Amino acid sequence: MKVSYDLIIESGEEELDMEYGLETLAGTAEVTCILAEAILRKRIIRRRSHVNPARAVLKKNFTGSYGQNFDIVIHEPELISELRRMTRSVFSEVMGYFMLEAMYLRARQVSPEATAIINDLSDIADELIDRIRAPLIRMHKINLQKNYEIELNYKKPADKENIIRLTETTASNLTDSKIIGQRFDIRAMITRFNARTGTGRLVLEGENDTIAFGFSSPLRDIPANQKSNVSLNLHTNNGLNDNYTYLTLNVSQVVGFGDVIVKYLIHSVR
Repeated sequence: MKVSYDLIIESGEEELDMEYGLETLAGTAEVTCILAEAILRKRIIRRRSHVNPARAVLKKNFTGSYGQNFDIVIHEPELISELRRMTRSVFSEVMGYFMLEAMYLRARQVSPEATAIINDLSDIADELIDRIRAPLIRMHKINLQKNYEIELNYKKPADKENIIRLTETTASNLTDSKIIGQRFDIRAMITRFNARTGTGRLVLEGENDTIAFGFSSPLRDIPANQKSNVSLNLHTNNGLNDNYTYLTLNVSQVVGFGDVIVKYLIHSVR
């Protein structure tokens, strides 16, 4: 079973350096295949080989801006069954969601069906996001060298749907994010937390959008009560529509392109 995509590099009338173009294609193949197996199998592969059941297969090219048609081909019967159950469209929505999260961008609104899949992946979400960041940098290779923007599109039978657009902003978020050393307090509620990695998402008091967070020190050095406070806040607010409980967090900022805050590093919880 296959899902069809195209990758477009907007180089205009200029020639495309083959080395940079191939690096972008290689990064695309790695990102999409890692995500494909994680979405369908509900676990993360650590090392890819020729036996992996999800493969990126090149197809005939097309004219215009430089582009490449390719398929994600699924071979394993159980994964094929799971893909049929969720549909190609929902599969591609979920793929785009995790790419946006990995680049510290606010995810677009997804369908209820995609939301259910994303919720099923909550236990591995933060590890998966970390896993795809390095190949996402490779996927940006031509953007980093020439500042050409890149589109990844899911090809439906009648039209196509954009999954992600890679730009100067997305490249900078991955490669140039920096920590601002000044510490300060915020009031926030936890909306996702992975106790194995110490990472998750939070919402500032009075706001609606989530933002990434992580502890400032290795997880083994974080006092147990600090991690417990974060987990308890997530549990307490789960299912509530108002009257949320907020934590006071002492944090530093991680900023990306244009000095936009993309993540908070937590120093203490109270």
